Amino acid sequence: MCPTKIIDDCNLDLVEKETGSAMGKEPGHLWGNGTYPPSTVSIETLNKVFVTDMTLESQHHGSYILVRITPSENLGSGIAIGVDEIGNVVGIRMIPQDGQQVYNEYLGGARFLYIKEPLYIAYPQSSAGYISIYHISDVVALSPHDPRLPQRWKSQAKMTTDEWRLVGNQAVREKKFYSAIDCYNQALLQARSQADLQTLRLNRCHARISVQCFETALEDANAVLENFADNEKALFRKADALYHLRQFKDAQKTLDGLTSLFPGNKLAYQRLERVRERLKEEEGQYDFAALLKGTSEPTRLDCASFTGCVEIRPCKVKSRGRGLFLTKPVKVGELLLCEKAFSVSLMTIHENIDQDLPGHGLDTARDDMYRDCVFQLHRNPSKIPLFTELHSGCGKTENMTVDGQPVIDGFLIDSIIGLNCYKFPQSRDYHNRFAHANSELLDYPRSAGLWIFASYINHSCLPNVERAFIGDMIVIRAAQDLAAGSELTHSYISILGGYGERQNSLKSYGFECDCRRCQIDKNTPLACHEKRSQLISDLEVQNGKLAMINSEAVVREIEKLVDEFDATFTLPVSQIPRTEVYMELYIAILNLHRWDLSAEVVSMVHRLLRFSGFCVRISKTRFRVTRWGSVNDFTVVGLAYMWKAYGKVNPLLCDDVEEALKMAYLVEVGEGSSFEGVYGELRPTLPKDNSTAISPRAK
Repeated sequence: MCPTKIIDDCNLDLVEKETGSAMGKEPGHLWGNGTYPPSTVSIETLNKVFVTDMTLESQHHGSYILVRITPSENLGSGIAIGVDEIGNVVGIRMIPQDGQQVYNEYLGGARFLYIKEPLYIAYPQSSAGYISIYHISDVVALSPHDPRLPQRWKSQAKMTTDEWRLVGNQAVREKKFYSAIDCYNQALLQARSQADLQTLRLNRCHARISVQCFETALEDANAVLENFADNEKALFRKADALYHLRQFKDAQKTLDGLTSLFPGNKLAYQRLERVRERLKEEEGQYDFAALLKGTSEPTRLDCASFTGCVEIRPCKVKSRGRGLFLTKPVKVGELLLCEKAFSVSLMTIHENIDQDLPGHGLDTARDDMYRDCVFQLHRNPSKIPLFTELHSGCGKTENMTVDGQPVIDGFLIDSIIGLNCYKFPQSRDYHNRFAHANSELLDYPRSAGLWIFASYINHSCLPNVERAFIGDMIVIRAAQDLAAGSELTHSYISILGGYGERQNSLKSYGFECDCRRCQIDKNTPLACHEKRSQLISDLEVQNGKLAMINSEAVVREIEKLVDEFDATFTLPVSQIPRTEVYMELYIAILNLHRWDLSAEVVSMVHRLLRFSGFCVRISKTRFRVTRWGSVNDFTVVGLAYMWKAYGKVNPLLCDDVEEALKMAYLVEVGEGSSFEGVYGELRPTLPKDNSTAISPRAK
C-alpha cells in the first residue's frame, strides 16, 4: 500500500498529499506517516488475542480479537466501549469521527465484532489504549445468533419461521432495517416451503434497499423471480434496485414486463417514465430548466450521466497517465460530458468549506465524502474497480474479497478523494454574482465532489473545455472546435497567475505543468515577467481612480498600459493569451459601464476578446466570431456589457453579439436556460430605426 499521509487519526488534510511506505522498518509497528494496510487474510487463519495480549502502538498481524460492544455515551465522539471474552474493557475508535453514524451505517449497530489484525493505540498521556479502525473491512460484524460467539453471548431466543418474520416486519416498521435483515436471515435458515422463502426474500429485499445494499437486494429479487417469474413485488423491487445501481436499460426492461403483466400498477408506470427520462439523459438530452428548478441551494439531482463522445485512453506523454479523449469532432459549446457525482459534500449558502468554523471547512467535506465512499463501496462492491482505477499516487491496486466482503483500504480511499475531488460553486448563481460584481462573491459557498469520468481530464493552463456545476452534476462543454482524438483539458487552478504562481499552485497535485503556455513563460526573461507585474500594478492603480472619477485621461492611461502589456509578448495571442490581464480588463469594463461610456466599453471588450485568443470579424452590420478563444467568466461578462453598449453605439450588431454571448454563457455555465435571468436586465433598448451613428472608437 502507498496511501496518503494523515495529520492524525481523524483530521485529514484535503490539499497536501504525501505518499510513502505504509509500514515502518520493523513489522508490527507504526512508523512515520501513521498509515497501515487493511487485513487481507481470512478470520479463519488468524489467532485469537485478548486485550491483555496486545502491545500499545502496534498492529497485531496474524491475530484477531472478538469484542462485545456495550452502550456508551461516548460513541458519538468516535469511541465505543468494547469488552473481550474474558472481561477486559477497551475503547474502539471508528475513523473518521462521528462514531454513531459509522457504527450504525457500516456495522448495522452490531453488538459483536471480530476485529482482524487490530491496531492498538495509546490514549494521550496514558498507559491505556484503544483499538483504532480505519479499514471497515477489518471488522466482521456478527449476528447475536452466530455460532462462533461464546455461548454466554449468544441470543437464547428460539422462534419459528413465522415468529422471526413478524419480528422482522416490526423492525421494518420501526426503521430498524439491520435488525430486520438479521431476523429474515434467521427465518430463512429455517424456512422450507417456497412460499416462506418467497416472502422472506421479498421482505429482506425491501430492507436491503432501505439501507442501500442494492446489489444484495437485486440477488433477493432475482431469487424470487427464478421460481415466480410474474411476482409483482419482486419485479418492482428488482427495478428499484437496478435504478439505484444506475442500470437504467435493465430497469426499463423489468418495468416493461411489470406493466405488461400488471397494467393497473400506476406506480410502476410512474417509475417507467422516470427511467425513460434517465435513458434520454444518457443520450445527452437534458431538460436543464427542469433540473435548475428549486436549486437555489446545492442539491443531489435525480439524473443520469452522459459520456457518449469521450473515452479514457493512455496519454501520448507517459507522465500524464490516462486522459479523456474525444471520439468524434465537436463544435464550440457542444456537450461532451454530463456526469452525476460519485460522491459529494454539498454546502448551502450558510455553509462554506472555506470557512474556518467548527463543523465547517475542508475536514468536514473530506469526512463526509470519505464516509460516503466507504459506504458505497462496502455495500455495493461492483463499484470498487471503477473507483480504485482513479489516480491515487499509489500505483495499481488489487481488489480482493475476504470473508465474504470486499477489502476496503481506508487510506487508499482518502488518497483518491484528495487527488481527484473538485471544490466547486453552483455555476449559475456564482456567475450571476460575478457578472454583477456582487460583493459577496468571495463568500459564495463551494462544495466538494468527485466524478469518475471527469477525474480523467488532465490539466492545462490553456484549457480547451469548460466545466460547470448544477447540483451534484458536472457539465463539460467544448470551449472551441475540437477534432476527433483531441485530449480534453481544463485548468486545476486559477489561470490568472504568472508562471511561478501557477507552478506553485500545482505542487499539491504532484506535477509540473509543461503546457504550451508554461513552456513559453518558462523561457521568457525574468525582466519581462517583472515588467508585466509592474504594468498589472499600474493598472490596479488606474482602475482604482476610474472607480472614483469619470476621467477621459484615466481611460486613456488604462488603454495605454494594456497595450504596453500586450507589447511585452513576441508571440501572437493565438499562441499565448494575455491571461494575467483579464482581471484588470474586467474591472475596467465594469467601471466604464457604470459611467455609461458605451464606446469605451466596446473598445475595452474588444481588447479582452483579442487578448483571450478570439478572432472577431466586424463590419457596420455584422459581428462574427471566426475563432473562439478562452471562454471564462471574464469573456462572458465582457460580451454581456458589449451587447448592452452596442445598443447605443451600433444597434445593428446587437443580435450577433447576443448570439456570441449566449454561446459563451452556455459554455461557461453549462446550460442556456438561465441566461435571461442573469443577463436579461442588460438587454439593450434598441431605437425604432437602426440609423444610429457608429462611434469611431467602437468599430
